[in-house]
Amino acid sequence: MNAPEVPASGDPVPAPGPGEPGDRERGRRRVLRTLAVACLLCGLGAAAVVWQRAGAAPEASGYQVIDGVAYPLPVEDTKAYARRMAVFGGKALLAADAFLDFLGGLSRSRTVAALLALAGAGGGLCLWRAADRPAIRDEDDVGQDDPL
Repeated sequence: MNAPEVPASGDPVPAPGPGEPGDRERGRRRVLRTLAVACLLCGLGAAAVVWQRAGAAPEASGYQVIDGVAYPLPVEDTKAYARRMAVFGGKALLAADAFLDFLGGLSRSRTVAALLALAGAGGGLCLWRAADRPAIRDEDDVGQDDPL
C-alpha cells in the first residue's frame, strides 16, 4: 500500500487502523473509484453494442432503383403497413410505432455510440476526480462516525 508519512521531525506516523478517522475516508475513495470504473465500462460497453448495430440494415419489403442504385424500401414505409396498423390500433398505434421507430433508429447511429462512449468516460472521470477530493465535514461531525 502507501508508505507511512514522515513528518518534519523524522518519526514515522502510523497509518490509521480500523475505526479510526482515515478508515472512513479510504472506504469512500474505494467506493467512488469502483463506481468510476463501472461507469466507464458501462458507457464503453453500451457504445460498442450501438456501434456494432449501426451497420445493420432494416428489413426491406422491396427495392427502388434510382440512377442504377437499388435502395431498400422498409416495410414500415408502405401504405399497406400503415393501413393495417390503423385498422388494428387506430392513430395511437401509428404514433406509438413512429416513436418506437425513432428510438430504434437511435440505437443504429454511430454518432450516438460516440456520445455514449464520451458520456461514460466523462462520468467515470468525474467520479474518479471526486474520489481524490477530501470529504466535506461540518464542525459538528468531528469525532462522529455516523453522519445520521
